[in-house]
Amino acid sequence: MWVQRTDVVRKLVHVAMGLFALLLRYLTSWQAALCALAALAHNLWVLPRLWGRYLYRSDEPTLGGVPVGIVAYPLSVLLLILTFPSEPYVVAAAWAMMAFGDGLAGLMGPWVGRVRWPWNPKKTVEGTLAYVGGAFLGSWALLLWTTGHRVPPDLPLQDAAAFFLWIPLTVSLLTAGLEALDLRLNDNLTIPLSAGALLYMAYHVPWSDLAWKPSLVQILLALGLNWIIGGTAWSLGWVSVSGFWAGWIIGFLTFLAGGGRTYLLLLVLFIGGSLATRWGRDVKVTRGLAESPRDWRSAVAKAGIPALLALWGALVPSDQRTWVAAGLVAAYAAGLMDTVASEVGKGFGGPAFLWWAGRSVPVGTPGAVSLVGTAAGLAAGVGLVGLGAWLWGLPVAWVPWMIIAVAVANFLESLLGYTLRSRGLATAWELNAVLVVLAAVLTLGAVRW
Repeated sequence: MWVQRTDVVRKLVHVAMGLFALLLRYLTSWQAALCALAALAHNLWVLPRLWGRYLYRSDEPTLGGVPVGIVAYPLSVLLLILTFPSEPYVVAAAWAMMAFGDGLAGLMGPWVGRVRWPWNPKKTVEGTLAYVGGAFLGSWALLLWTTGHRVPPDLPLQDAAAFFLWIPLTVSLLTAGLEALDLRLNDNLTIPLSAGALLYMAYHVPWSDLAWKPSLVQILLALGLNWIIGGTAWSLGWVSVSGFWAGWIIGFLTFLAGGGRTYLLLLVLFIGGSLATRWGRDVKVTRGLAESPRDWRSAVAKAGIPALLALWGALVPSDQRTWVAAGLVAAYAAGLMDTVASEVGKGFGGPAFLWWAGRSVPVGTPGAVSLVGTAAGLAAGVGLVGLGAWLWGLPVAWVPWMIIAVAVANFLESLLGYTLRSRGLATAWELNAVLVVLAAVLTLGAVRW
């Protein structure tokens, strides 16, 4: 099926904008950020008044009359630059995966695609293969360009083949899987930000000299312990079958990579969140706000990112594990604060309101908070930060920054919940994943810089 003319023009522009990544070799981080900010302002206020009609699709969701994807593109580049100010090669490679990978997938999928993915019939196998090719070749070329064909000397990874070939190829494959999922969040955000995080993490691992080598005893203990805990949760009706299997896999990885102290934080998140969900259930049922047993999406959204951080912490050099642990603890604390605040608020929190607007709304409105629920959630989050800081021996000076990061992430997630979820632009579990990532990133930024 031939793609419509508007889609072709838009995707060609999408691909062409990736060429601006060539400037990252010459611009400072602040100059690049200002350019991205100018592009964002252009797409919000100039484009709609000039040639926007040639790029807009009538069926695409909008924000302020501008298609979400056109806003998300420069916003994601800006966030990449701000998150990785000293790693322009990461920004360039992640940008390439959005521009060339997603752009080619959007062109080739509707044109030559015949085999559709069973979990998302809107995406085709051919489009996914086009994504992998475009993302890998584009990131490889921009990595060579921005680094001058040399691996940055400050990285623990100094293998040129891994830096320029194997890692971008692996990340291209992983983000191709993400691109093929049926997500509400716009892929102009999910793809580049996920790619940037994965590239940064992979480049800071000394792959030729790994110290993490789990023993057979640890593997068997992780398998058995998660089977018992997961089975108990399923028998109590706390999780669905898919939630059991997802939790079992995440718990296994968490215990194996993070050890007992990280696994304890996971248990506090899971048990504390489950008890908060069950508390006052009769009231929630009467209000039509009771949660069903948690499925795989809930497990992945709130525990998947911390599990990935635990794995990263096991792989990085020992002198970097403390600050990785800080991000991991904040991620767990943000998830617990969100669950407790939401569940207490729905059951006993009294009036709900939008904190940024200062007006009351019905209980259960996406993004709404209550005073009692927020206080309970904050207490739970602070408690988990304190426990994690003690278990990991984190510097006391970091604790206030971690608490601030957890609170800010929750309030931002509340704002996004009203802005995006109420308009069908994101699901609750997608925003939960955003919440956890925000808490981890804000914490890492605070304790490292």
